[in-house]
Amino acid sequence: MIRRSGRITYAGTGDCHLMWSHYADEHRGLCIEYDLANHHCEHLSNVDYSKSGNIKVSDLFAWKPRGSSSAEASVRREFVFAKSPQWRYEREWRDIRKSAGATDTPLTVSAVYFGLRCDYAVVTSVVKLFSNSTAKVAFFDVYRQDESFRLKRRAVNADEIGACGLRTATCWDFDRID
Repeated sequence: MIRRSGRITYAGTGDCHLMWSHYADEHRGLCIEYDLANHHCEHLSNVDYSKSGNIKVSDLFAWKPRGSSSAEASVRREFVFAKSPQWRYEREWRDIRKSAGATDTPLTVSAVYFGLRCDYAVVTSVVKLFSNSTAKVAFFDVYRQDESFRLKRRAVNADEIGACGLRTATCWDFDRID
């Protein structure tokens, strides 16, 4: 998920190398899966890859100064929810929020996928972050199945990470021994 000035971007797939490279720091990041069954998004919609992305100045004028809801819908459809066909592999979804920045998401997290090169400290931190959550969140490592470069997933044992996780260095666990 990517937030940019009140717009939230979602992808429809978690097994695309390009998505991991572009949006997850070349597989060092993570991918969050949301349950869309009971979301509270006002304007959640999939991106249309056949639109030009061009908007009419008359629509902007009718929307902003005059408050035309049909002009606002036209701007959203032609610009906010549009992208060139080359990006079709992303299968992207977007939502428009009234506020930008760190706010509560109107979606429920259902799973977290850790990239091929995601640091174990990140995995541990995220798993522990969700340990007291009321939502049931699944965790997965993403890995390459074979030379085909096809991405697969395997379950991460959250209980084991919760019990062990990152530990302090041994020298910090014991008093200085002379």
